[in-house]
Amino acid sequence: MQECIEAEYAYQEQRLNDNRSVLEAKLTEPQRVALGQSQNEWTRAHESKCHWDEETEGQGQRIDSNMCTLNQIAARADYLKALADDIDSPQ
Repeated sequence: MQECIEAEYAYQEQRLNDNRSVLEAKLTEPQRVALGQSQNEWTRAHESKCHWDEETEGQGQRIDSNMCTLNQIAARADYLKALADDIDSPQ
């Protein structure tokens, strides 16, 4: 199960990075700075939410943590894609 999660994580992380790059290319410099700050805040929030303590928690909690992280990354990739798509949509 962990191998499947890791493979999907790699895919979703690449989607996140690709969608962020596409979005950044469409933004002004101040908007890119704001996106970077937003991304940093998101990273801190999802790391806190999905934290796994290897010293006190077992494999079940590790899988839960990894699934949490996977879901958070997939959702963020979708969000960044939607932002980029909205820029292209006529108002």
